[in-house]
Amino acid sequence: MNIQQQKILDSVLACIAHDGWTPEAFAQGVKLSGISMAQAQKQFPQGIIDIAEGFHATINEAMLARISGKRNFVTMRVRDKVAFAVRARLEAIVDRREVMRRLLTWSLLPRNIRRATQHLWQAADAIWIAAGDTTTDYNHYTKRLLLIAVMKSTLSFWLNDKSPDCTETWAFLNRRLDDVMRIGKGINVIKTVGISDIASFVKARFKG
Repeated sequence: MNIQQQKILDSVLACIAHDGWTPEAFAQGVKLSGISMAQAQKQFPQGIIDIAEGFHATINEAMLARISGKRNFVTMRVRDKVAFAVRARLEAIVDRREVMRRLLTWSLLPRNIRRATQHLWQAADAIWIAAGDTTTDYNHYTKRLLLIAVMKSTLSFWLNDKSPDCTETWAFLNRRLDDVMRIGKGINVIKTVGISDIASFVKARFKG
């Protein structure tokens, strides 16, 4: 993301915290950035949709940066690597909690479900790759679907967590990961992730 895109993104996100994921928030954010609407539309031709793409991309980048900065990450257990990555994603947006809360509502709109599922898939895929996963069979998909379930439930818990330093969220995350580890090879994955999520995933991944 170039400097101009980052400036627009930051300005629009500041407006989204108050106005939601709306064209009005995009227009107001562009105005606050001091960049012309014509230039902003070149950088983000789909407006608020591209802002969502950019927001998710920056979260993933921040997560990967935290992973790279973790000195003993390579030698950690796979389960602990995944836990660290999920936590790193949330810590990267601690100042954007309201933006994320509103993004979840926006993502539930029928026209946005497939795109939101793609975002979750990309994040789960990035985490598993960072954790050293090289599977190519059904386990490749099972691991990511199970992780999506963990990420979604942990995010929902985190958004309402009032505990100091979000200690209750990290305990919740560890419990969810322990549950997933017990599931093993993905038994009951449909029940865990949700039929609607799997349907959206299939449409998003195997379109055409």
